[in-house]
Amino acid sequence: MVQYIAICTKRFLREICRVGRKKIFPTLCFLTLVLLTSCGTLTDLMIGSKAGEGGNETSGIAEETTVHSPASDVSVSREAPMDISDIVDIAMPSVVSINVTSQFEYNDVYGRKHEKQVESAGSGVLIEDREQEYLIVTNHHVVENAEKIVVQFTDGSTAEAEILGMDSGRDIAVISVDKEELEDGIRHNIAPAEIGNSDLLKVGQSVVAIGNALGYGPSVTVGYISALNRTMQFQNAETGRVSEIRNLIQTDAAINPGNSGGALFDLQGKLIGINESKKVEESVEGMGYAIPISSIRDLISTLSAQRKQVPKELRGYIGIEGQSVGVLASEFFFVPSGVYVCRILEGGAADGSGLQENDVITHLNGMAVNDLGELLEKLSWYETGEAVKLTAARPFKEGYQEFEIWIFLKARGEL
Repeated sequence: MVQYIAICTKRFLREICRVGRKKIFPTLCFLTLVLLTSCGTLTDLMIGSKAGEGGNETSGIAEETTVHSPASDVSVSREAPMDISDIVDIAMPSVVSINVTSQFEYNDVYGRKHEKQVESAGSGVLIEDREQEYLIVTNHHVVENAEKIVVQFTDGSTAEAEILGMDSGRDIAVISVDKEELEDGIRHNIAPAEIGNSDLLKVGQSVVAIGNALGYGPSVTVGYISALNRTMQFQNAETGRVSEIRNLIQTDAAINPGNSGGALFDLQGKLIGINESKKVEESVEGMGYAIPISSIRDLISTLSAQRKQVPKELRGYIGIEGQSVGVLASEFFFVPSGVYVCRILEGGAADGSGLQENDVITHLNGMAVNDLGELLEKLSWYETGEAVKLTAARPFKEGYQEFEIWIFLKARGEL
């Protein structure tokens, strides 16, 4: 049965690629619009270099960056818990409030386009003190589409921040604050969080959440770990994109709007998670989620090493045509979510690389790829000639099997 479904799915996706811009039967159009997010030809998917703006990885062979952490992680069960006020004294200097200004377009009832400025609030955690800048971790959805980001520290001092890298698949972003933008005194009032080991967490363990709840400034809530390894789906209100985040910590510590991107600490004051969201339903009470810190340490290092986004004329390209396979399509057709490879362009970077038609690209340099637009955005940080590591899934008799492949990007003119 699984093999039969896989064959049907393969034929369905290849049919979409084959017809391209031609007319498609009404039923096929309906399924495509409903189940595939942002389908489109990816002739441009041979892209280029990322460097420091909104959401991606370091160059082909990533330069390793150290995330602040203690000399060794010690099981929390072996250490004496502190009073909550003592934990707050230790942890609060690492938590920041984030205020974001974004610009959105919308259509009125007559179809006319308008723009409006939207302000929102979130939280972040200082994780590294570099020579010239502070690195702060937050959620991708907190700073996505941001035109201006202002970080406020616990003493009230503020500074503008810029995005180093983002990964929507894990809902993680790293932003930086230039020390030159801060008053000299502030440097004595902030400190990076001490990183704990979320792999050692146990259900029933007490935790402390700190964040910018409702945009009012830092606030503290206390609770327990209710469950581990939870999976949740989230939909972006602006793009409609559905993302699935796995391996989440569930807690009953209050996580309210504005807490997103804030910190979850254990009773030794060590950072064990990045607060994600609260499940909002009339029948639900006390279900908040956080991303385990140990599961994203490598990703944080990757995102921290970003440079600047590469001009279009210098970007490298993969050289494929593809279709988006969103979460809904993935569940319906039993295909991994990502970008389905319809065709390998002759002479392109992917030609002869080992990537094949019918493969599904799921990650770029370790960052999740949920759809075609996200892959294009991530690739826009890489130059011609740089190497990128693709993770892809290939159909087999019993489903799909993942593999990794390195591709050296080419300029569009070389095709």
